[in-house]
Amino acid sequence: MEKSTDELKKMVFETLLESKKPLMAKKIAYNIYRKYDGYKMSRFMVRDIIWKQMRDNIDYDNLNYTYTLKESFKDIKVIKPDINNDLLLTPLIYKIPIRKHLIEHFEFYQLVFKKNGYYLEDKYKNKNFTDWIKLLEYLKAHFNNSGTLKENDSFFILKENLLNPFYYYSLIIDTNKYENNIYFKNNKFQQIFDEITRDNLITKAEENYLFEKGKEFLVDIKDIKKAIKTLDFKAYNSFKLLIDEICEDGIISPNEREYIEEKAIQYNVDEELLNNMIETGLKKIKFIKNHRENAVFFNYLKHLFLCISLEIEIDNEFYEIYDQIDSPNNYLNDEISMMINEIKVKLKQDFLYEVNDFEIDEFLKKININTITQQEALKEFKDNNEALNRNSSIKNIVISGNKFTIKQNSLEKIKINETDFLIKKAKLPFYPLFNYEFKRETGENLIIVNTSHKLFDKESENIIISFAASMYFTKLTMTDPNIHRFIDRINNNLELIEHE
Repeated sequence: MEKSTDELKKMVFETLLESKKPLMAKKIAYNIYRKYDGYKMSRFMVRDIIWKQMRDNIDYDNLNYTYTLKESFKDIKVIKPDINNDLLLTPLIYKIPIRKHLIEHFEFYQLVFKKNGYYLEDKYKNKNFTDWIKLLEYLKAHFNNSGTLKENDSFFILKENLLNPFYYYSLIIDTNKYENNIYFKNNKFQQIFDEITRDNLITKAEENYLFEKGKEFLVDIKDIKKAIKTLDFKAYNSFKLLIDEICEDGIISPNEREYIEEKAIQYNVDEELLNNMIETGLKKIKFIKNHRENAVFFNYLKHLFLCISLEIEIDNEFYEIYDQIDSPNNYLNDEISMMINEIKVKLKQDFLYEVNDFEIDEFLKKININTITQQEALKEFKDNNEALNRNSSIKNIVISGNKFTIKQNSLEKIKINETDFLIKKAKLPFYPLFNYEFKRETGENLIIVNTSHKLFDKESENIIISFAASMYFTKLTMTDPNIHRFIDRINNNLELIEHE
């Protein structure tokens, strides 16, 4: 945005006022760039402002080509606005590194910040509280102005969870009860293993095939044998949600029983496991109905979801032992007190944010999350269950640990030799032009294209996507470790390209 002459004059004046020594026009322009959120003023414009607008206020050294304010101006103090301590919570809300992580990887962040037009000074490595807040203030404004300010995934999930807390709690209380996910370092072998074990059944031929592929992809045979031995129900999450939908009204009709038994055959779920899952589903529905009117339980859920977002380990045993507790409200209040203590420690440790009296609704409001009332939460839970029954949208829910998201089926797709790649386009700070992710939860290949990257061009979008898909398909089909280095270097070198 263009600045008025008076604004430009003020920027030059304050820059010279803060300097302890004479400055050349080029240095004044550089200091303005750093001081005023990346505003670019050429050295020629600086000279123009000085000689046309500030000539009577400036001393010029024609031997060293430097400028200083006249002596009469040097006692003027620039009044700085009060520091907003709430800015300390910025990394909780947005994809901005917390201070501890920035210090541990300082050289890396210096490089990526520089690519985004900001020089990260060494002073941010020390414990200067004021400097850290100034940096957060700058980053928030800078990325907001460039359209790349992006929420943290955990913060996004927190907002989603609090919009329908009863429903998301019903998912969390037994998500991993029957699941024993197995992960291998080699992504290609992981895809093969997940596909073969999808029906929870491994034939002898499939077992031999896994050993053969393991040898090809340099996977330890001992790890494969251990995985086969400990294999659990791989499709549990999707099937469990189907069970929950049928149990939602607390009754299973003969037609529903017949339907779920038919689905159990497809998933290779034996009768004993099916009965256990139905029993669990009915127990869970009864639990929610018994506690959803309890204000203390509702308060407990808000603290629980905040702890999950802050990556605080919580036992969350209430569901398992609630029928053994004499006074549930006393138990829940004790749990809330313990969570508050953990939250206060975490905020101070990771965000330097200290609070004496913690009140959950006030804190959520501070980070721009408007909580809903308990009655609104009950209505949302009821409406959500009715929508699930109408649309069977349970197939779109992806569960990862304690986090829940919706699978984006609307993403573009590209196919190479029967291998599908989903294409996600987003504005992402500190991110390469494109990158690849294998989604273990869904078995999908995802290519992320950074539309805010300096090399991204809308007219070349299809070429970028095609090149990225071709490159990562090649990577998936080769086992030589050098191919990984080669492709990583391509991406790194793209970052170094500059157009003069």
